[in-house]
Amino acid sequence: MEALGEVFIGKKPAMNYVSAALLQLAEKSKICVKARGRMIAKAVTVAEMIKRFNKNIDVESIKIGSEERTAENAGRTRYVSIIEILLSKKEA
Repeated sequence: MEALGEVFIGKKPAMNYVSAALLQLAEKSKICVKARGRMIAKAVTVAEMIKRFNKNIDVESIKIGSEERTAENAGRTRYVSIIEILLSKKEA
């Protein structure tokens, strides 16, 4: 099985994640951009910027869903939306 790069989107500027993803794509043929909650919009932006910088990249699949999270201090459970965008190099 081929190696899969992963980029988890957080609070840093979008360009930080774009450059990290492009560095991983130099070595790997696929990368997964992942985000939760409010960072989902930034994940979509990052994926689109990656495609714009490297015309040889396509969106292979998009997975959406939710996961159960328990707050450590409150002890209550809530659901958080997630997205995983799988980008891959086009085959020549």
